[in-house]
Amino acid sequence: ARLQRKDEEEHDKKKKEAESKLRAMKIDSLKAAKAKLEQDNGDEAQAKAKALEAEIEATVKSEMEFRQKEAELEAYAKAHPKWDVDNISKDKASRTIINKVEKPAGEMEMTEFFKTYEKEMQTFGLLKTAKESQQYLVENMDIVCDHLASYLVVWCVDLAVEGKPQAKALETVSHQCICAQFIMELAKSMKTDPRSCVNAFYARMNTGEAAQSQAFKD
Repeated sequence: ARLQRKDEEEHDKKKKEAESKLRAMKIDSLKAAKAKLEQDNGDEAQAKAKALEAEIEATVKSEMEFRQKEAELEAYAKAHPKWDVDNISKDKASRTIINKVEKPAGEMEMTEFFKTYEKEMQTFGLLKTAKESQQYLVENMDIVCDHLASYLVVWCVDLAVEGKPQAKALETVSHQCICAQFIMELAKSMKTDPRSCVNAFYARMNTGEAAQSQAFKD
């Protein structure tokens, strides 16, 4: 039982490290996008840069809150060495970075959505070009929602835990995960359905209008 608990703790530790890495990747991408926009003195570019700054602050805040929660859990575990694992396991939900959705697409719960569209989300996660990704999402609009980004985050964490053998797949899925997150953020900023933002997002990526394009390449 003790060995099993140690294995679970090690697995959980690797997951948390992978989650922090994903947040760091998103922050770096946003900063790169903001830096490029700041080189343009136009009002539109400056407005976009300001919006990215707000998103950077929100993501950094999320990371800080995550680390604070982890510190609290660690302190609690040291104070209760005999039964800390059980308490930590009950609190896993509060440590996840998966986006919570108030109204799941198609009125589906996340678990049901994952089971229903797993094949489609995995196909999207392994696409390597913007053109293919745009076309696929246009043809599979049902998966364009927060659940898609959440699924890709979970998949990234699983791949990161597996280590080096999955390094190439992790790179591809991480890229697609960030794309999905940007589409969701674009929809939120425009207060519209994410499905209506797919073509707009990739149009900017393809023409270089979005600084995110270079950030992804970096």
